[in-house]
Amino acid sequence: MSLPTGRSERIVVCGGSLGETYLQAQARAAALNDKRAVLVWPGIKDFDANQFLVTLPPYYLAAQIAGLLCAQEDEATPLTNSLIQLYGIESVSSNKIIDSLVSNGVFTVRNDLGRGFVVVQGLTTWTGDMKMARREISTVRAADAVMRTVRNEVQRYVGAKSSSALVSTIESTVRNVLDRCADRGLIYADPANPARYPAYGNIVVKTFGDAYYIDFNISPAKPVNYLLITAYVS
Repeated sequence: MSLPTGRSERIVVCGGSLGETYLQAQARAAALNDKRAVLVWPGIKDFDANQFLVTLPPYYLAAQIAGLLCAQEDEATPLTNSLIQLYGIESVSSNKIIDSLVSNGVFTVRNDLGRGFVVVQGLTTWTGDMKMARREISTVRAADAVMRTVRNEVQRYVGAKSSSALVSTIESTVRNVLDRCADRGLIYADPANPARYPAYGNIVVKTFGDAYYIDFNISPAKPVNYLLITAYVS
């Protein structure tokens, strides 16, 4: 059901048990290895009903992350570098361990001096390749939003009389929808080479029997994960 063909695109956000090491978290992520699965680590610290500071399993942080995603008005907004309200975390990771977690598809947080706890990178568990369309939560959700919008717009043509004019009408509708998605920032053209890497393209409507097949390419909005600064001192 989570695939576009199931018309119910969604993402699961989960966490493991208390006391798990980062290597165990990486093993969990590897077992999932899916663009629709997010594995959160480590556990977090919070106050219980008696106001004692306790350590809670990673799935508590997963629930918090899921809540943040549900509250987003713009699905293409990345969680990377977002501030997370926490009283502490179960395990403080070195930069080397954080790099390993990111490389292995684990969603983690770090303590940013002066700010608090922030998301290192809004990752899914997918590690099959480095394509952001599968690696980044925001990119997956942006593509899902486009698919839902197109699907809802063309649904009205189900039950129409098949004709060459209908093919053109559907093509025009899809183009208009994708233009609106580009205006919303769900998809975007590469500013360095928009002609070669447009926000969308190759819209094709084909008929086979009583079915119409609609194909197109999109380039979902991508997050800024790094800022590389070089200072030339004379």
